[in-house]
Amino acid sequence: MLSEVRRTRPPHWEKLINQVAIAAGTKIVEPSHPLHQIGRFEAIGTRGVGGFGVVFEARDPELDRRVALKLCQTRGPEAAETLMNEARLLARLTHPNIVTIYEPGRHDDDVFFVMEYVNGVNAHRFSRQDPAPSWERLVDIYRGAGRGLAAAHDAGIVHGDFKPSNVLLDQQLWPRVADFGLAQVMIDHAPDDEQEGLRQRAGTLPYMAPEVLRGQAGGARADQWSFCVSLWESLEDALPYEGWTSGELLAAIEREQPWAMNPEVPEAVRAVLRVGLAEEPSERYPDMHALVAALDGLRQPVVEGRSSPPRRGGFLGAMLLACGVGLGGGMMLGTGPADEPDRATIDPASERRPGGLHDEKHTSLEQVIAAIELGNIEEANATWEAEDRVRALNGAPRIMDDFRVAEAFLAAAMALQGRDSEKSQSAARKAIVWADRTSELLRREQGRGPQNYALQVADAEEITNAAVDILVTERR
Repeated sequence: MLSEVRRTRPPHWEKLINQVAIAAGTKIVEPSHPLHQIGRFEAIGTRGVGGFGVVFEARDPELDRRVALKLCQTRGPEAAETLMNEARLLARLTHPNIVTIYEPGRHDDDVFFVMEYVNGVNAHRFSRQDPAPSWERLVDIYRGAGRGLAAAHDAGIVHGDFKPSNVLLDQQLWPRVADFGLAQVMIDHAPDDEQEGLRQRAGTLPYMAPEVLRGQAGGARADQWSFCVSLWESLEDALPYEGWTSGELLAAIEREQPWAMNPEVPEAVRAVLRVGLAEEPSERYPDMHALVAALDGLRQPVVEGRSSPPRRGGFLGAMLLACGVGLGGGMMLGTGPADEPDRATIDPASERRPGGLHDEKHTSLEQVIAAIELGNIEEANATWEAEDRVRALNGAPRIMDDFRVAEAFLAAAMALQGRDSEKSQSAARKAIVWADRTSELLRREQGRGPQNYALQVADAEEITNAAVDILVTERR
């Protein structure tokens, strides 16, 4: 069995990888030379090789779009048909935190999936960067991934192989969950004496729930266990339980508490994850929605007498108005004195400080908003990213202007709906990034003084919610 685990890639895969590399290299020297084709797709290069598949970056010539093509090693016609059926089911699943599957196909005896191309890193690699990401950043990434899992469960789809390497992050660190059910299908169709080794080779074993280790069918709460193991590992840089075999891992789960190694991770975060790591499935959260809500609670300030920030009406109506008449300034305020924020939350001198709106050494906020309104989404975002970094280094005010940028991107996303889906989605994602950054800065301020920023955080969250709705609509 160990020789099976250590075996090299199938010879026909090695040949295909070489053919793709040779064609791509030749095209650099001779632009007219064709790329190697897999089905109708033009393979640009190999982007990853795992235990059960090889991923190519490719181009769909019919739609002129870049895609990811995952070729899966298939064990016989029954496994191939199961994979094709799984792909057809997953292709109907649309959510901004799930990698979209466009279509399945066949290449010789193997099955491939054509998917949305995510240009970035996975959560496993991201969590091991130096310097390490903050616990807040990691929790936020997994909150997004958790929403994707919850949506899949609502549709009756269990992932079955959730782990950090299956959470893909784009350039804005937007998380998408990939590879629903694929590894499990291939393991299920392998001979019994090979299944343990295949789980080790796929990196699946450390994330398996105890009931699955005991041979029971895994369901949504098994995905919940895998999710909590993944986030725990990302935060602590260590698995909560370790074992080289199913038996060793199960024994560790039954006799030990999960290992806590990072002093910067709040105990409240571990307390949430320990519920999801309960040995008995019935003692875990009732569903992924409840788990994500618990994580959301860790990232929201406590408002006296409330469990979450209040929501205020009229926000989306105001944004629709902004699409037609241009973008106004500042935080969205209520219509009466009772809805006005504490005046200390908005610094009246902000526009007169270095790095403020009228400091000519820095980018004008109005210029960036004008670029967004003209549809120059990427250019405007890159410009404001650079300006925001300068302000952060100088200790200059950022919150109010970051909010306005988020507001502008959302207005652009709404205006572009139905006219330019790609730009609309890009603007929506950037609205989410800047709204989340605004919320994070507000929470930091919350910890430095007595002011209550709950209303402003609620405004930023309304932008996020509206942008997510646009992504869901545009990706259908």
